[in-house]
Amino acid sequence: NSFTNLSNQLQPSTTHRAFTFTMKCCKHQSFRTSTSSSLLLLLLLSFVYSTSAFSTMASSSSSSSSSSARQQHEYPRPLHPGGFTFPPLVEDRLPIITSTKSSIPNEDVVEEGENILQTDILLVKPPDMESLWEWYAYTKHQSECDPSWGRVWPTALSLARWVLRSLHHEENAVAADEKGDDSTSEKEEDADDSTMLLEQATQALRTASHVVEVGCGLGVAGLAYASFLNDNIQSNDAQSNQRGGGQTRTITFLDREPYALHCVMASAATNGFDTSAISPPANQSNSDETEEASDAEKNATPSSAVTVRAAMDDWTLPPTTDDATNNDETTDGKTKNAASSIKNMCYQDLHCSNQSTLLVASDILYEPSSMTSLAQKLQRLLHPQNGGYALIADPKVERTTGCRDAFIQSVERLGGRVVMVPMPELQSDQMFGTRMRMNNGNNGRMMLLEGDVDIDGSLAEVVLLVVHFS
Repeated sequence: NSFTNLSNQLQPSTTHRAFTFTMKCCKHQSFRTSTSSSLLLLLLLSFVYSTSAFSTMASSSSSSSSSSARQQHEYPRPLHPGGFTFPPLVEDRLPIITSTKSSIPNEDVVEEGENILQTDILLVKPPDMESLWEWYAYTKHQSECDPSWGRVWPTALSLARWVLRSLHHEENAVAADEKGDDSTSEKEEDADDSTMLLEQATQALRTASHVVEVGCGLGVAGLAYASFLNDNIQSNDAQSNQRGGGQTRTITFLDREPYALHCVMASAATNGFDTSAISPPANQSNSDETEEASDAEKNATPSSAVTVRAAMDDWTLPPTTDDATNNDETTDGKTKNAASSIKNMCYQDLHCSNQSTLLVASDILYEPSSMTSLAQKLQRLLHPQNGGYALIADPKVERTTGCRDAFIQSVERLGGRVVMVPMPELQSDQMFGTRMRMNNGNNGRMMLLEGDVDIDGSLAEVVLLVVHFS
């Protein structure tokens, strides 16, 4: 075991043959029974280790662009050891990879007509749920805490992959239109109501100027959406501007846990997205200073295609209303919004400049008593006159039995519609080290991540709930 552990620390390119020779010596009977040979073995291992360290330093000085780059980008990378203000935090690289069928040629072809889609996001997060729980219990002395926001859940990964496929299909549709392909219109005529609702929600996702992730946790789905848009517009700016993709979109993350929102905003900044506070538009203010600031903002060029915002939100609290928004003063001279740092936000609180919103969420159906409040919350976050869509990824096997039915009934009582469609099933033979090979070389990419395994140790199955309020 010691030899094996040591071999894992050595550079394979410089020590493989020496270590193989050492292991062969250990298997030889006369070598194992000799004390002097054992000393020689230790000297040989020391020489191998020192040679590896020396060769590593030499290679980094001669070709710093390869060796040092790999060392600097080892993930997860520690960011904060943990203290009273912040929990322990790391920066991790999360590759969101999926495949989609397409008739348009692409460099990353797995099989004929199948493309690999990938976007990588840097995620600021706790190392794991266990260390986060220990920080809550022993540093913050909070016995009642919820560390569930500190991990990447399978539903969030499935929703992120679905978002990538949907945005990629938009490019295929544009290319098909340019070629005069009428297959899309024929499929729409044959589709049933549930399929049409899904298609309409997907189209809303592609064209939405404002996306809100409710109960975001680490914000995996929203960050993947932002990353794909940003990469696509930067790599193909002319084509994106032609179809209106050059406009800056806004993503707002909502969660009741302030540390989760801190991680989301830190992740957004780490990935190079623009960040902003949720503030009223310039035309709602009479201050000269605000007008000057708005003029400066208009002249400023955004550095990314997406602007990220965040706010604390709890749908179990009494909702804010238009009256409360316009008349926030209480008896003690303070405002209702200032009296509490968290509230049940509505559309007016988002300050969307009368733009339509699209909602995304994952793993939020877990408390039966709050399903009515959640349905009302989703309706209030959408445009008051135009309504809109919400896309919710949920485990196929419910977290709490009866939650999904209670939520659907609550939505229908409010005049909304819900359809449930299965997500593509993940294949277990793609797990952990099984890689799909592409025709552009011997390199492969992992489709599945550790987060695809649910808390019970099984490969999660996910369904998508499409909610529509008119």
